[in-house]
Parts: sequence; C-alpha cells; structure tokens
Amino acid sequence: MTLETLIYEKKEGLAVITLNRPESLNSINTRMQAELKVVWEDLEKDRKIRVILITGGTKCFSAGADIKETFPPGQSRPSSRDQFKKFEDDDRPFLAAISGFCLGGGLELALCCDLRLATPSAQFGLPELRFGSRGRGHATAAPDCRHHQGQGNALHRRPHRRRRGLTDRADQ
Repeated sequence: MTLETLIYEKKEGLAVITLNRPESLNSINTRMQAELKVVWEDLEKDRKIRVILITGGTKCFSAGADIKETFPPGQSRPSSRDQFKKFEDDDRPFLAAISGFCLGGGLELALCCDLRLATPSAQFGLPELRFGSRGRGHATAAPDCRHHQGQGNALHRRPHRRRRGLTDRADQ
C-alpha cells in the first residue's frame, strides 16, 4: 500500500510517523486508519526499532475524526480503538510530539503514547462531547492519565512501564 496520509520514516532505531493531511488538520479518515494498520504491521516485524514518535507536523497534531467522510446508511465510522490499543500494548516507548490542535480521535491517539510533549500552542479537547456523543476510544477509557504537567512538558500515563524502568516521570 502506498502511504498517502502518513509519512513513515525509520532511522537508527527510531520510527517517525507523521500524520500528513494538513488540508484537513490531519483529521483521521478510513484511509489513515488503514495506513496506520500497515505501519503497525511493519513495526511489529521490525524489532530493531526501539522508539516510535508520532507527530502531526508543526501546525496541527490532529483535529480528530474526519467528519466530512460519509458512510452508507446503516454503516458507522470504524473505531480506531483496537488499532490504538496495539500501540498502547507494545513494549517499546511511543512518543507524541504535539503542536496545535489535538482533538477527539487525535487526543485518543496521543493518550495511547507513553509520553506526550506539547508546544505552548497545543490545544487539547473532546469536541464530540458538545454534541452528546461520547468518545469512541482512549479518551474515555484512560482513568490513569493524571499527571498533567502543563504546556511544553510531558503528560505521563503508564505507571506500569515506570515500574519496569521503561519510562520516567517528568516531574521527578
């Protein structure tokens, strides 16, 4: 599969996944979900990669689900939860570099990462809640995301990795 919505680079033990739909603020559509699955399958095979970085570039991490994408009657938007769970369960550190909007499904993707680094311009939110819809992924299933250090600092989420010595909290 040719990647159209992602830029995927590997170098010296580091994989960088860049969400690449700037015209739609990196909104997540079914094509991006399929491409994330392809990238994940490659990462599962390549154990030389020790760290994975997910970014949306300098202007926007992700505005969440692509609400312009339509589905036939009776068919709903596929959930990214299973795919994001694979990222969360991997034993390698996942980092999110966040700038600009990090909303809805984009926030859920960031919450799957071990460490989130945000610029002062980063804005986090779940706009779907204003419309009476609950989140479909990790934003509503992340009760242990308690260590919010503020703009420009890390948000640490996975204490089980800290116990295994895989991560450190930024506030220690």
